[in-house]
Amino acid sequence: GTSLSEVAKQTGRSPSEAKAVHRRPALIQELEWRPQPLGSLSQREPAQEVVFSFYQGELFRIAVNYDQYEIEGLTADDIVEAVSATYGTASEPPVPAKTTQESYGEQEEILARWQDPLYRFELIRSSYGPGFKLVGVLKRLEAPAQAAILEATRLEIQDAPQRDSERMAAEE
Repeated sequence: GTSLSEVAKQTGRSPSEAKAVHRRPALIQELEWRPQPLGSLSQREPAQEVVFSFYQGELFRIAVNYDQYEIEGLTADDIVEAVSATYGTASEPPVPAKTTQESYGEQEEILARWQDPLYRFELIRSSYGPGFKLVGVLKRLEAPAQAAILEATRLEIQDAPQRDSERMAAEE
């Protein structure tokens, strides 16, 4: 629920760097951040990229993509143990593990889940490469954000012929 401006401030980014993923029926924005080490002698950060997703200006999702080279040698169990030290005991996803379809047809497997009444975190392994991702969502905003994303996609498909004809007319 944190605001875009507050997240941008905490990450050293400008709110204007957030890209609008969808503008209607609700504004969905993403702000990407690549953590940097705190000095030349500091150990590299295992998080390669963090994507903050906002629904109507409120943070509803954080996706942390881990650098495969910084976590090389760690198993899924090692990562579950490390995350559990902060978020408590993980629950096992339903068997067979739920998979999600990401952009470009990539399949993802949910390895572990931590949740309470407000938040849900999932450790995900991609079918593409040895990478892991930790995704956290604010439950109260998840459903309206997902509904807005689905409706935005429907509207984009519906409006595509009109946009194409306008583009072709402008080119002529």
